[in-house]
Amino acid sequence: MKRVAVLGLMGQYPMGGMAWQVLHYLIGFQRLGCTCYYVENSGAPPYSPRHRGLGTSARENLRFLRETFQRFDLGDAWAYYDCLSESWHGMGEMRTQEILEGADLIVNLCGATLPEGSQRPKGCLVSVETDPGLEQLKLADGDAAARSFLHAHDLHFTYGWNI
Repeated sequence: MKRVAVLGLMGQYPMGGMAWQVLHYLIGFQRLGCTCYYVENSGAPPYSPRHRGLGTSARENLRFLRETFQRFDLGDAWAYYDCLSESWHGMGEMRTQEILEGADLIVNLCGATLPEGSQRPKGCLVSVETDPGLEQLKLADGDAAARSFLHAHDLHFTYGWNI
C-alpha cells in the first residue's frame, strides 16, 4: 500500500472549513487504497474559536483533532506539534518522523509546513496552494523565501492557475 501524509492547519484553526479540506484529501486517498496520515507542524500558536483569538493552550484544538479523526474512522493516524508546550500529540515525534521519511507522497496543503531535511519523503512532495494569488504575488515581488519554499517541492498545484 502507498503511504500518504497530508500536512495542513486543521489543528491550528479548528473550524469546519479547515477540517473538510483536510478530510477530503485523507478520505479520498483512503478510497484509492492508500494508508493515510495527517501531520501538522506549522510552528504557530493555536487559534481559539471560543476566545476568538490566539489560544493559551492547545487543549481544545487537540480535542477537535481527536474527535474529528475518530468520527471519520481515521483513528490515531494524526500528529500535531504544539509550539506552546513544545510537544507532539497524536502519533508522537518519532512515529511522525518515520512516516514523513517513508511516505510515498506528502501533500502540503496551503503551505502548512515544509518537512526539514531528514523528513524529506522517499516519494513526492506536492505543494497545494489553496489561497490563489498569494504565492504568485510573492514571486513577482522577488521574495526569496517564497521561491525557496516552492523549489523545495517536486510538484505544485494551485486553485488559481489562470489568475
